[in-house]
Amino acid sequence: MSTAKRILVLFSAALFAFAAVSCGGGDSGNNNADNNPADAQNQNGGVPGEEIAETTNRRDIPDNLPDTDLGGRDFNLLCHEMLTVEFVAETQSGDTVNDALYERNMAVADRFNINLNMIQIPGDWANRDSYMRTIRNSVQSGGSDYDLVAGVTSFIPNLVPQGIFMNINTLPHVDFSRPWWGEDWIKELSVGDKLYLVTGDVALSMWDCMFVFYFSKQLAQDNDLPNFYELVKNNLWTYDKFLELSKAVSRDINGDGIFNADDMFGFVTTTGTVVNAFPGAFNMEITVKDESNIPHPALDTGKWTDVAEKLHELHYNMPSSITLADGSDRNIIIPMFQEDRALFFPQTLSFAGDMRVMETDFGILPFPMYNEAQGKYHAVVRNAASLIGIPTTVSDPEASALILEALAAESYKTVIPAYYDISLKVKQARDDESGEMLDIIRGNLWMNFGYSYSLSTGSIGNYIRELIEAKSPNFMSAYERSFDNRAATFNTFIEDVLNLES
Repeated sequence: MSTAKRILVLFSAALFAFAAVSCGGGDSGNNNADNNPADAQNQNGGVPGEEIAETTNRRDIPDNLPDTDLGGRDFNLLCHEMLTVEFVAETQSGDTVNDALYERNMAVADRFNINLNMIQIPGDWANRDSYMRTIRNSVQSGGSDYDLVAGVTSFIPNLVPQGIFMNINTLPHVDFSRPWWGEDWIKELSVGDKLYLVTGDVALSMWDCMFVFYFSKQLAQDNDLPNFYELVKNNLWTYDKFLELSKAVSRDINGDGIFNADDMFGFVTTTGTVVNAFPGAFNMEITVKDESNIPHPALDTGKWTDVAEKLHELHYNMPSSITLADGSDRNIIIPMFQEDRALFFPQTLSFAGDMRVMETDFGILPFPMYNEAQGKYHAVVRNAASLIGIPTTVSDPEASALILEALAAESYKTVIPAYYDISLKVKQARDDESGEMLDIIRGNLWMNFGYSYSLSTGSIGNYIRELIEAKSPNFMSAYERSFDNRAATFNTFIEDVLNLES
């Protein structure tokens, strides 16, 4: 077996900082992943098996894959160029995460004797149609152009009922009980016994897309606020407590009697995708699975009504809050936060890199619970993260499954420690307690079929964001007007998936 397999990069592009180009790209229409779209701490399905790593070095956990020599063949993974930094590392550069990606790719290429080709084409929100068309055309022509395909969660499921991907549950080697996957996540992405798209540690964007609450430690100190970390650890970090603390910080800095982005606020946000993080954080299920693992729409209209009213009040009727236009995060809100003119700012974990230039300290918290009775925190992963599938026309499905599992396992052992423990806990988080908060967030990832597959299934769970954008608190009016049509679209999608031959 060769000891120096090449990593061939087609359509190579300069590597951007991951935080600037994946889930941190703002909420403009060009990156609009949500558009129209552990039962106790550390027990949820976000990273099942993580307890193994507590007592065993990650590198010592076997993947149980066979010693297979694939004869130096080309192995092609299609990924869109805005998220290539979770797959592509052309050379070692000294950057911790890039070098971990390089080591992962080389280890898998050497082990199985392949030329691992990362094929990059435009495939963000603005290019979603052309990206899906590329995949569809390849499959419908009978081609075996791509052994694996990675696409954005919000739109790549559109291809599933068209028979573009293989049912991964029918293939060998992929073991979803292993800690690099997340059994509960995988089950939630499946329909019956069919599973066409997966995510896990193989997709670094899954981690980058976790929604968190950033807070200004300077403003907390200046206003004699309690220790936020202790509130979280004591399960007292609730929506009402957040409102109470937010109201303590609000100043008309320029004295013009008008509150705008030049002033100080307890809470700053946009009308963009971050709005959809609240229902998940409040454990508001969009769909539930029946005994056959089939998802069905299941919105608790009472709770959705209450939350729609609460969030409308938060976004538009509180002097301690300011809601700016979709896409304002980096050009308006980040400067406000960096200047300590915002106490709380909710966004994805990718934005932590923007805070590193701050002279004062910031902290990271999970989204608050709906109330204390909820009992645990939920961390929503924005549906801009990558899902990975195996096209039905691949020349060697078993090899695709083998390399998928190998990449996931090696990511767990090499890439995630670099990204999480070094890049986040050391470089970006300003204190040890923020690292502890990240552990809580990571251990309580929230997944729901109706959220991840929202755009493909009639946007049945997108009500809250739509209401905030429309500046309306009236959930029931929107629900009664559109639910039947959305449910019909959802049910058609499910029926089409169930009718697939495999």
